[in-house]
Amino acid sequence: NQLSSFIMLALLTSFIMVALLHALAPDLSELQALVSNAVGGVTPMSRSELRAIVAAMPKEQQIAIAEATIPLVTATAGSFLISNLLLTAGVITLVQQVSNQQATSAIRALGASVHILPKLLILFIISTFVILIGLSFYFLPGIFLTYALVLSPAILISSQKGIIDSITISWKIALANIKIILPAFL
Repeated sequence: NQLSSFIMLALLTSFIMVALLHALAPDLSELQALVSNAVGGVTPMSRSELRAIVAAMPKEQQIAIAEATIPLVTATAGSFLISNLLLTAGVITLVQQVSNQQATSAIRALGASVHILPKLLILFIISTFVILIGLSFYFLPGIFLTYALVLSPAILISSQKGIIDSITISWKIALANIKIILPAFL
């Protein structure tokens, strides 16, 4: 019944991501000139050929290319984070509003979730670092931490608990249902 609201929410957050990316992304002509001068044109090449060319570059040129890509990576990560933040908050709020049989739309759901966005942003940052630490040890701890933290945004938004309480409750729910999920890990 609310499929159109979910589709509109997804399209709206996608549009916001693209708009932010275009607004925040730097001019790529400098980076393109650096790379094409180093490579000797824009001919297609394999990954190993590109690695060999980059390894043969002077360190100053490698550093210049790396420094020129930092604003692009930052703009991409920032727009992705903000759009995912809006999508997560909007979807959870939309589900709550539909469950409470309130009149709703994608815009109303986003508007109703504005007050929780700062907490949700902090929760996203904490969860991302915890999951990345788990993935850096071995792959399975990162997957388990993802499973353990997946409910924390829904708990944060629906129960109006704090960030740490949401993480703790999500962790307890995950551990209580470990028998269901453990076979999938193995």
